[in-house]
Amino acid sequence: MKRKNTVSTFVIFFLLFALFLNSTIISSNNQNNENNKHLNKKDIKFKPKMSNGLKSLNYSNIHQNATEIYRGFLKDMHSVNFTVNASGFENVDNMNIQIYFPGNTDETYPMTALANHNFTYTYRPAYDAPLGFHEVKFIVYNSTGSILNTQTTLSNFTVKSNCMIGLDPEKSEYRRGETLETSLIVYDFKIYSFKWNITVVDNVDESIQKNIFNVGNDLFHIKIEINETYEQTNKNYFIKVNMTDVNNNYIRTAVAYFQFKVLLPVSLLTSIIFNPTSIFREQSCNLDTNVSYIQNDLRIELINVSLTLIDTNINDLLLTNNNDGTFSNTFSVDAIYPARRYHYTIKTLYNLEEIEQYKGTISVKNNPPEIDGYEINDYDTDESISVNYGEDLVFEFDVSDIEGVAYITLLLINEDDDEYEISREYESDLEITVRTAELITGTWEIYVYVTDTDGATVGLDDDFDNAPQKITIIPDTLSNILPWIMLIIGLISGILVATGITYYSMKSKKLKYKPEEKMEVLEKRSKKEKKPKKPEPTPTKLKPTKKLIEEEKPEKKELRKPRKIKRKLK
Repeated sequence: MKRKNTVSTFVIFFLLFALFLNSTIISSNNQNNENNKHLNKKDIKFKPKMSNGLKSLNYSNIHQNATEIYRGFLKDMHSVNFTVNASGFENVDNMNIQIYFPGNTDETYPMTALANHNFTYTYRPAYDAPLGFHEVKFIVYNSTGSILNTQTTLSNFTVKSNCMIGLDPEKSEYRRGETLETSLIVYDFKIYSFKWNITVVDNVDESIQKNIFNVGNDLFHIKIEINETYEQTNKNYFIKVNMTDVNNNYIRTAVAYFQFKVLLPVSLLTSIIFNPTSIFREQSCNLDTNVSYIQNDLRIELINVSLTLIDTNINDLLLTNNNDGTFSNTFSVDAIYPARRYHYTIKTLYNLEEIEQYKGTISVKNNPPEIDGYEINDYDTDESISVNYGEDLVFEFDVSDIEGVAYITLLLINEDDDEYEISREYESDLEITVRTAELITGTWEIYVYVTDTDGATVGLDDDFDNAPQKITIIPDTLSNILPWIMLIIGLISGILVATGITYYSMKSKKLKYKPEEKMEVLEKRSKKEKKPKKPEPTPTKLKPTKKLIEEEKPEKKELRKPRKIKRKLK
């Protein structure tokens, strides 16, 4: 029984021990996983080629001269140096050091190669280096750019400062007329005993920085008036603390900078006047503005106003400062820019630094064409013009347009509202010819329309003294009655010709009748004779001829002879 109890106790103890060991292993694995996740987050920035057979860098191969350094010290008085021996890797070519700063930022720097695969790098924190804990990682590369180490060997250091000021760089903003007031602490540590001088400078590059104002020496409380001394606005300035070491013959040892910003002065653009209010291309327009400013210490001569008409030739045009709060200038928009609505920006400047901005829109219009007049057949339009039907009307024009004339249109309308229209593309010596033969006679009113390259059309209408011009086309009367004259002449000629032909025909008929008919006529006439005539000898029988008949006609006395012939014929 006693033995059974001993066995049971042993089994229970063994189970409890196994459970404890298992939970310990799981906890250890979870911790390792968390560490791996943390490292992976840091490694995500670097994804170069990974070499096969990676191994970690030995801590014994890393040499570091300090773990705590102060920022702002000169000549590497406070810096950290890393020297790494990478001879344990094959085909080592170069190394980088990667420093992780507070605030989840990091920087990578190349290390300098030394003999026997040694590499070195010295980090000296500047005046504005982040304070606090910094983690360091080393990366070994071969000649092809592949990483040779696992980057699990880490180092670290801490950055401190011996000079502090009660300013928040992101909120330290002042305008002219305001006062910057703060406290300063300079800390002596180790072998150092500091004296310091405080000034205000315009940048941190000592080779070009300008000393704006000397604040004083060994002060723990600073008071600075922001006035016209700070000519540039909307700019960062720096309180510079120069520290010297009393224990080292007052050698300049460290420097600290603390940033503050001088804001733009407050102004108010109270009026903007464009004159004329309608802006036409190529025509002058005057801009007048009035600026009110709140700060009395502003130098008026440093205030200015500029105009920008976006997408045009007007870009940062400075207006003239009239030294009374008003600003003005004249401008014009070139003809090459289309007529449309444009955005403009008016800026108020102080010492050429922008302090205020006003935006708006304005329309730039097209210049309409101008018609100075025209001529018809070299006659001015103020003269009464009449032309005969069939003559040509030649029009010459005096027109202009800043952007260019596209074409000219003529419209002629008569009393019956008949229309005649003709258009031609414009040229400098353009003439338009209208044939009156294509019109009807009477009075026509002439309308002239000019269209420019933007499509704007201007016409001469009743608003102009010289339009519409009336022109009379005189009918050609002779031409109208000529057909009748020709008809009458034709009829008369026809009648005369017909009469002549008839007369000639009748005359011919009288001369061409037969001898038998002639004998009958003569016999009838002989009966009328009262006295008989003696018989005459019978002539030989002859065939009557035309000649004989014609000769017998005028001699009436010989009419008796045929009587004998008649009797013989019986």
